Amino acid sequence: MEWSVLIVFVVLLIFIGHREISAMKYKHKLLERKVGFLLERSGLSLDKHFGVPAQVLDAVKSGNKLKALRLYREETGASLVDARKVIEELWPDT
Repeated sequence: MEWSVLIVFVVLLIFIGHREISAMKYKHKLLERKVGFLLERSGLSLDKHFGVPAQVLDAVKSGNKLKALRLYREETGASLVDARKVIEELWPDT
């Protein structure tokens, strides 16, 4: 009996957590669109180097892509896919 209550409680927590995460993702996308709209309307753009740690920029400038990826992931907690996108955007600038 106690196990069934515990299992129901855990499933309920997972369900609530999933809903909260989905809501946060939606709000994040909405904010990204708003910022993009405001930047577009004002004629401004973000610098590619904005928010990129100095160590990562140094690794990119020195031509060490793997080190730049590793440092970016360590500093920001980004996934490999996201880190690769950022480094690829920075790479032609060197």
